[in-house]
Amino acid sequence: MEQEHGQKMIDVRVVYPSAHHPAEKNFPPETTIGLIKQFALEFFGLKEEPIEGNQVVFFLFHGRNKIENLEQPLSSFVEGNSHHSEFRLAKEIVAGV
Repeated sequence: MEQEHGQKMIDVRVVYPSAHHPAEKNFPPETTIGLIKQFALEFFGLKEEPIEGNQVVFFLFHGRNKIENLEQPLSSFVEGNSHHSEFRLAKEIVAGV
């Protein structure tokens, strides 16, 4: 669970309510939340796209908090000496976009 230069990797788990299994992968602490979201979308085979005049978008939640800033590093979502973090992916439909 360490990179070559000794940096600890972070175990990431993303849960999507419609999926049978979570997306899990190790990432370096400096990985942005945007890359975590992209990994989850690809893992679950999802796309942010317009459908029937509405825009389908996905958001990551950490606990009950919706993550708005996708440039935040993964390390900001790890508590104490922990080396794991869990997120929930949620679908949102924006009408008439």
